[in-house]
Amino acid sequence: MKYYCFLILIVFILAGCQPSVKNETYAFKKNQQKIDEYMNTYPSFKQFLNELIKKATDVFEQSSTLEEEKDKALKMREANRLIQNDKLFSKIQTYEKKIIDTERKREDLRVLNNDKYRTRIQTTLEGSLDNMNNANNILHYSRPLNYNDAVYDVEKAVDLLLRAESLLDETIKYIKTAERTPGVGNSSDNPQIDDSMDSDGSRDARATEEPYQGGREQTATEEPYEGGR
Repeated sequence: MKYYCFLILIVFILAGCQPSVKNETYAFKKNQQKIDEYMNTYPSFKQFLNELIKKATDVFEQSSTLEEEKDKALKMREANRLIQNDKLFSKIQTYEKKIIDTERKREDLRVLNNDKYRTRIQTTLEGSLDNMNNANNILHYSRPLNYNDAVYDVEKAVDLLLRAESLLDETIKYIKTAERTPGVGNSSDNPQIDDSMDSDGSRDARATEEPYQGGREQTATEEPYEGGR
């Protein structure tokens, strides 16, 4: 009996993995909307995203020349995967997710705020905001000469958000551990910020005042964070 139940389960799983025209059409429309959103939000990458959607649309439209529903769905899935597997598209998706994650962790840290850890919390919030500002500026001022430069700039922005998350995670963990452990969290136990490090946790120099032009040599300016826009 268990064997037959297992076989039925496998059949349902396999059936669920098969693409359908309805599902792939819906997914393609969502991908189109997302690319349109990215082109408006990150105009520096519009050229490359526009090329991607044109290429994917050509593949998607080839499905209309096929007779079998299964073949149509497979061709549509090919178009959707062309978008989802694109490095620039996926990096921008990661960037937007990390913005949300970092904002959430900043709020988590604010909830823990009290006089005992005020200095460390404030320093961490400022450092994480510096990284978010610089990540935002990289994408705002990016002027990629080619597709690889565009990918590289988004990767740099994601790295800055990962650094911001790391700063936040470290302070949140420290405070929670201190609250559970007697004697931890006193001024003598509270680690001081390394004078050789910037508030964002790096040992690099502060960002310059010159607008970021993309590529691998210039740095982003420090402007107020505007939510990745």
